[in-house]
Amino acid sequence: MNLPLSRADHHQSTQDGHTTAPTHVSTTIRPTIVYVHPHLTMRTGATNFVLNTAVGLQERGWPVVIVTGQADPAIVGERKLDIVELGGPLPSDPRHWMGLGGLERRVFATLDRIPNKVLFPQVHPANYWAFAYKAARPWVPCVWMCHEPSAFVHSWSNIRSLTGPMRLATMAANPALQVLDRLLVAQTDHIIANSRFTASNVRRIYGRDADAVVDSGLGPEAFDVPRIPRDCILSLGSLTRFKRGDLAPHGYALARRELGDKLPPLVIAGDGPELPKLRALAAKLGIEKQVCFTGRVSDADKRLLYARARLFIGTAPKEPFGLTPVEAMAAGAPVLAPDQGGPSETVVDGETGALYRSGDAADLARQLVGLFANPLRLARMSAVARQHVCARYTLGNTIASLSDALDAFAVAEREHDARRYRSPAKRAAFSFDVAPGCRRAVRPRAKAGRAAAMSAASESTHMGNRTN
Repeated sequence: MNLPLSRADHHQSTQDGHTTAPTHVSTTIRPTIVYVHPHLTMRTGATNFVLNTAVGLQERGWPVVIVTGQADPAIVGERKLDIVELGGPLPSDPRHWMGLGGLERRVFATLDRIPNKVLFPQVHPANYWAFAYKAARPWVPCVWMCHEPSAFVHSWSNIRSLTGPMRLATMAANPALQVLDRLLVAQTDHIIANSRFTASNVRRIYGRDADAVVDSGLGPEAFDVPRIPRDCILSLGSLTRFKRGDLAPHGYALARRELGDKLPPLVIAGDGPELPKLRALAAKLGIEKQVCFTGRVSDADKRLLYARARLFIGTAPKEPFGLTPVEAMAAGAPVLAPDQGGPSETVVDGETGALYRSGDAADLARQLVGLFANPLRLARMSAVARQHVCARYTLGNTIASLSDALDAFAVAEREHDARRYRSPAKRAAFSFDVAPGCRRAVRPRAKAGRAAAMSAASESTHMGNRTN
């Protein structure tokens, strides 16, 4: 398939660092998709999206590089990916922000060494790294994968969930941050949203439409569920203030007043700063014997909990996508979710679960009572939920949609270039070196690295097979 060169390859850098206008273009080199992601050190939904889709795009013939702060080999696993680590503290460390100038210099040096590229920034703050690079290199195509608009800039519920000096500083800086955020996002050429809800926020905040919606599908392991008795109600996720984990015990306590012991025990899985408060809340509500707090759980334990769940309760209001409800349905657990945000799209109300008014514990309790008052209906929902996710939310579907979107953007880039440049390109074989201060991540069983050969011809240029 013929795809355009990155506009970065159409410009020549002079010795003083300035660029000159291009004189030619080729339409037959497939560009390298450069993921820009804060770090690969935690098993988050965004990190899984990066790693899994990067492998999938490679399998579809896209060259891929991941530029990140740090990469944990245990998180990367056996995936054969070219990962460049920028080094330095994580964004949760104040030293990260104090050393932002040095980090951005490493970002620029790294990206300048990758020819024929399309920037593919992910979540904050790595999207800002890429946007700043795009502002300085406006000819480099940039496609932002918007998992959500910067939450601690545009969401006051998230800002209010902060505590102490961080909350005060964020509130004081918010007007300036909003201006900066909009200026940076304006640099990007295309936006992909992870849900229709996120797309609507893009339109509301930035005044432009997302060019595509690509959700986060699940790999085959999510559907490999052990057959064990379903004996609990499950709520799983990070126990932070803005996730509103208090809704689950509040709603559960109200429902028990009507159903009593007909309601299975509630399991709250996950860890976070709100855990002590939730334990105290369960005791205050008189349900401490019916509520089990597991703390942090492994991936294997999480799959077992999904398999045990007769119902999954999601609590986070206005979740951009919400992966845990999809994982629960894949395991055959119907989902009770807020009627706002991504879960209101993934959960089919009355078929794969039910929706309650976001933030309303009384309505959550009402839905709980209705579901458990009809066990046969709940059992039917279990089967339908699994079928729904198998048909709609698979990793294969996600990768195919993402590849199609990138192909469509490539056509637009090619048409843009054809209007400006005429003669075909001639390019020599190339590879890229890691910038000073950075390093390639060490992969199990495979040395991280990338070599690509390009043979120059008068009419067309073809990229050789990529080796790992």
